Amino acid sequence: MADRFFPNDFVAEAEASDGDGEGHRPAGLRGLLSLPYSRLSDRFVRAARRLKDKVVEETWVKAGRKVTDYTLYTGSLGTALLLFKSFQVTGDLGDLALAADIVRACDEASRGLPFLTFICGRAGVCALGAVIAKHCDDQLRVTQYLSSFDEITVTEKVPNELLYGRSDEQDDVKNTLRYMIKNKFPSGNYPSSEGNESDRLVHWCHGAPGVALTLAKAYEVFHDDYFKQAAAEAAEVVWNRGLLKRVGICHGVSGNAYVFLSLYRLTGNVEYLYRAKAFACFLLEKADRLIAEGTMHGGLVNAKSHCLIRNAIIISCHLLYFVLHFYLDEVMRMGISLPVSPWESRRATPAKLGVVDPLQRPAAGPFRRAPGSVDPLQLAGKAASPCRRAMAKEARKKAIDDMDPKMKEAFENIKFYKFYPVKTPDTPDVNNVKARYINRYYRNAHYLM
Repeated sequence: MADRFFPNDFVAEAEASDGDGEGHRPAGLRGLLSLPYSRLSDRFVRAARRLKDKVVEETWVKAGRKVTDYTLYTGSLGTALLLFKSFQVTGDLGDLALAADIVRACDEASRGLPFLTFICGRAGVCALGAVIAKHCDDQLRVTQYLSSFDEITVTEKVPNELLYGRSDEQDDVKNTLRYMIKNKFPSGNYPSSEGNESDRLVHWCHGAPGVALTLAKAYEVFHDDYFKQAAAEAAEVVWNRGLLKRVGICHGVSGNAYVFLSLYRLTGNVEYLYRAKAFACFLLEKADRLIAEGTMHGGLVNAKSHCLIRNAIIISCHLLYFVLHFYLDEVMRMGISLPVSPWESRRATPAKLGVVDPLQRPAAGPFRRAPGSVDPLQLAGKAASPCRRAMAKEARKKAIDDMDPKMKEAFENIKFYKFYPVKTPDTPDVNNVKARYINRYYRNAHYLM
């Protein structure tokens, strides 16, 4: 059993923050753990962006910007999600625009197909598409994606499971969870299937990690402390046996780390955030070397998904996601009051940097950053401030409302056509690069010609 995971040798957070007694920061993994959250987040962002660029090159550019697998699980929609996560952290509008292009291609590729789930079907395309279109201020696309989502039909033939199916009735869920808790192993881990006596798997797909995440969600829905306590007990199994010799979400370190983020959100206990930080640092510091040595498995290898690229998507998404939580926790630790708007923090003293959370929870605080370092969340605020967008929308709405009736009618019925050259023997075929986007002022064309 122990050959499936690395021993957990992490020290307590207070010990990790201590140097050698002479003011020197320790080296290696412990040195990473001792970094302040803001500096560590910088490291995560830089690593994640390098991996993101590699993913885009391999899965989109080298693929001729064509979609052969549209799913979130193994296909192009996963790349779109990665780009959107990058935009949330860095405010890079180029990432947002490319994510929108890829989702549109996935939308075309998934039309008429019977698969319906978020992970492996059309629901994922429509849901992510609507979110990205909303951030692009493209209301027409938002409406299209939501309408397509409403058209998805769930029949009785669809199985009751997450990956390919649907959820069951709430009462059945509660009773099933209670049954699972009652029948867990003495170690606290969970069987991979009914009647299986092998206490080996500590995975998102089988074992304590996936159950912990489910129980945390169950507590949020049912407000039953029994589920909350069971989630915490399952998280202890993940901490002790969850440093798997794989990097992935489904059965790897990345997926197991999400358990601690989930418990941190649920309880507010910063010990869980430190544990998530520890698993993330383990990946950042050791994953590449361990994979190269053959000690750690790179991931799944199949016809659809090269293992190296799959790892890059997993790790980069994982690191970007952590950045959001680290900054929020730093604000909480310092007891800083939240400003009404991003501009309040910019009028504060130079020691205070305004931070706009990409999930639109504004915060500000005196982060002690290294000279010359860049705050990625501050960039996100400057590039995509929800307050600025709201003001611009209000001004536009007022200008339209003030038009005389005839001009307003003409404006509301205006259509944009975007023309591309017709293919001839002497000109290249541009069908693969056609896009409705015009520019930031006119947004998208109604018709492509």
